Amino acid sequence: MGFGKNKSEQGTTFDPQLKNALLSVFQEGRNLYNTMPYVGYDSARTAPMSNIEMAGMQGTVDAAQAGIGRQEVADAMTGARQAMGYQPLSVRSGRVTARDALPGFGARDVGASSYGARDVNASRFGARDVGPQLASRDVRQLGPSRSVYADQVGPLDQVGRGIFNPLALISEERVREPGGVLADQVQAERIRDTSLSPYENVYEDTVVQNTLGDIERARQMQQNRNAASAVSGGAFGGDRHAIVEAETNKAALEQAAKTAGALRQSGYEAASQRAEGDVSRNLTAQQANQGANLTADQFTRGQQLTTDQLNQAANLQRQTQNISNLMAQDRDIYGAQVQNVGNELARQRANQEANLRGDLANQSADTSYRDAALRADMANQGQDQSLREAQLRADSANQAADLTRGQSYADQLLNSQRFNQQADLQRGQSWVDQLQNAQRYNQAADLTRGDARLRASIANQQADLTRGQAGLDSYMQAQLANQAADRAAAQFRLGAGDNLANLGQTMRGLNFADAGAITGVGRDQRDYAQGLFDDQYGRYMDEREWPFRMFDVLRGAAGILPNPTTQYGSSSGWQFQGSA
Repeated sequence: MGFGKNKSEQGTTFDPQLKNALLSVFQEGRNLYNTMPYVGYDSARTAPMSNIEMAGMQGTVDAAQAGIGRQEVADAMTGARQAMGYQPLSVRSGRVTARDALPGFGARDVGASSYGARDVNASRFGARDVGPQLASRDVRQLGPSRSVYADQVGPLDQVGRGIFNPLALISEERVREPGGVLADQVQAERIRDTSLSPYENVYEDTVVQNTLGDIERARQMQQNRNAASAVSGGAFGGDRHAIVEAETNKAALEQAAKTAGALRQSGYEAASQRAEGDVSRNLTAQQANQGANLTADQFTRGQQLTTDQLNQAANLQRQTQNISNLMAQDRDIYGAQVQNVGNELARQRANQEANLRGDLANQSADTSYRDAALRADMANQGQDQSLREAQLRADSANQAADLTRGQSYADQLLNSQRFNQQADLQRGQSWVDQLQNAQRYNQAADLTRGDARLRASIANQQADLTRGQAGLDSYMQAQLANQAADRAAAQFRLGAGDNLANLGQTMRGLNFADAGAITGVGRDQRDYAQGLFDDQYGRYMDEREWPFRMFDVLRGAAGILPNPTTQYGSSSGWQFQGSA
């Protein structure tokens, strides 16, 4: 057991020296607060755009507003649109018509008597063909002769014009533009637009139904066999019986579907082939009609063009003759004036002829050489022609000899047969012989006259076709050449439009590039000026912040001072303790 009493005391003291140091730092901060008010920065901090930069930006705006290159692109687009609508010149074939051949001619019949005679048979004989033509050597082409240079004749006294202007009186008669050759339009039919009903087999449904009926009968017979087998096996009406019946029905239905589909498909393909044949024959007929139409139309256009050209030539010839008569009258007006300048012209012409003689001598030598070469080539060509003519005459003579011998042999054979036949006929009735001979002579005369007319008609028809085809070929070639030239011109215009658009875009790009380069130079200048402004502002801020930085140094130094406070304490007490 015990008791006691304790007493303690604690406190804090501030170091006066450190306190004064801290108070001086505080006083320095107060002085800065009181003596350094806010002063704004009056100078510029952002550099303005330079004149070059503004000029470059204005150049960009001007180039954009001016629309440089747009007109060229628009022109190129217009040309391209026109090229898209380009239609080549139509090439139409003409029609060639020919005179119809004479219709068939009849000969009087020769009545045959019941009395027979030996036949008269004409033999066939051949003749040698005329040999092929020999090719002649070409005449060589010689170069141009030497040029002849003459001194210029000096000016003469002016000769007054007459009142007649011959060229003003000639008016050209224009050849009419040949009309377009129109061909019949050939319309090709399509199978999809053709009804196949007329081409289908009318017995197709009957065949399909009969086939399906056969399959149904086969199915029923198989079901009967299945039932008999099930009865014998004791499975009639059971599951196995039902499965067998279902499989049989399934196989029958599949076979019916396949068979019907195959029959229908076969009928459709057969109908399609028949329809396609009709379409093809119709197209062939239309093409044949179109060809005949084109041939006749081409010949008609060629005849029209030839007639117009002949009329034009005749008109020009008449006008030329009239002008010649007028010029003869007008020539008298010039006579007096020409006499006045004749002496001067004779003097200058003498000087000119003196200079021409030397050149003419050289030219004459060249001409002599060319004449000699030309005569040699023409002699060679004439020799070749003579050889060809001699060979042709020889072949013709051989052919004529063959024909003569063959004809003589045929005549002899025919005469002998005719004599034999005549002997046979003479043994018959005399009035039958006389009647038959008269009829034969009449028939021969009719056949001869008819054959001559037919040959003449065919020859005329062939000549018409030949002339028409020649004119048609020339006209068609001219149309094709015009079409090719027109197509080349359209392609050239399209290429020119493309180049124009590219050049316009190039010009636009160059203008914008120049403006951009100028703007870049101005931007560099502004960046340099901005650097100067930033440096000036930094120096201002360094000068303004310098006292505060020093104050921060002072505050930092105060922060490393020792703790200015000191702690102290004391205690006292007493106590009693007991022990047990």
